[in-house]
Amino acid sequence: MQKRKIQNFNNGIVSFYAINDDDSLTAIAEGIRFGTYTVGSARFFAAMEQQHRADKSIRIPRFMPEFVANAVAVIEDRQYTVLQAQDINDTMPLCFQLTLEEIKGVNYHDI
Repeated sequence: MQKRKIQNFNNGIVSFYAINDDDSLTAIAEGIRFGTYTVGSARFFAAMEQQHRADKSIRIPRFMPEFVANAVAVIEDRQYTVLQAQDINDTMPLCFQLTLEEIKGVNYHDI
């Protein structure tokens, strides 16, 4: 059996929101600790091929169902779209690695 790496979530706090029809946000999960990861070149260029930017990569504990695409992640008053959520199965605890694209020029309200 493969040994699992200990996963730390000590780089900050993130909250996730769904976008409503009136551009307000509804909380999905708030105050989740995360670990920051480097956006690798493969992830960066794959996002560019889809006309997106991979601005940030974070890991969060896997304690809830997988995130809906286009959810809004808020970290230190910056807003990001969740482009991708990947299951990471070789860590303890299990986690999701999220690829985030910063939302520029749009501020959703009611956070």
